[in-house]
Amino acid sequence: RDPLTRSRAEAHAELVHQSYYEYVVSGERSFLANPQWWLHNAQADPYYQPEQTRVMVRNGKLVSSVTSYTRTVYADGRTARVGCLGSVCTHPDYRRQGLVREVLAEAVAWMQAQGYQWSCLFGREEVYGSSGWTFLPGPRLDAGIFGPNFVSSSDQNGDGIPDIIASSGQGGTATLL
Repeated sequence: RDPLTRSRAEAHAELVHQSYYEYVVSGERSFLANPQWWLHNAQADPYYQPEQTRVMVRNGKLVSSVTSYTRTVYADGRTARVGCLGSVCTHPDYRRQGLVREVLAEAVAWMQAQGYQWSCLFGREEVYGSSGWTFLPGPRLDAGIFGPNFVSSSDQNGDGIPDIIASSGQGGTATLL
C-alpha cells in the first residue's frame, strides 16, 4: 500500500477505467466510458494532491485504490476537514482477495494522520460493511465520522452518532474512526 505518485497517475486512471468498465457496458454509468475520467476530475479538483489516493501494488502493477477528496464543511458553527472517499476500485483480475478492505484501512489511517475530522463513503453496506462502514439512513445524515471506537462528546440527541453535520441527502455509507 502506497500513496499515488504523479508518475503513476495515468496508470491509476486506467485502473479506475478497467475496474468500472462493467458499469459502462451495462449503461449504468456512461461517464466512465472515458478512460481519462478519473485523471480529468483529479486535475480539476483544486484541493487534490496525489497522496490522497492510496494504491495497492502487486508485481509492479496498480491493482486497487481509493481516493480521499478533501473538503472543508461548515456545520453547527464549526468547520471540519472531511475526506469524501471515492473511486474505490480493484482491477477485475484481483477481486475477492480483500484488497479494497486493505486499501480502505490505509486511507482511514492516512486521513487520521492528516487530521481529518470525519470521512464519508457513499456505497452499499453489503460491500463496505465488512470493512466497518455503516449505513446512515436518509433524509438526515448525522456524521461525526472516523472509526468504530471513537464517539465524540457532541452526541446531542443520544443516538450514539456524533452530531457534526446534518444534510438532506438520501443517506450513504460511513464509518466512525
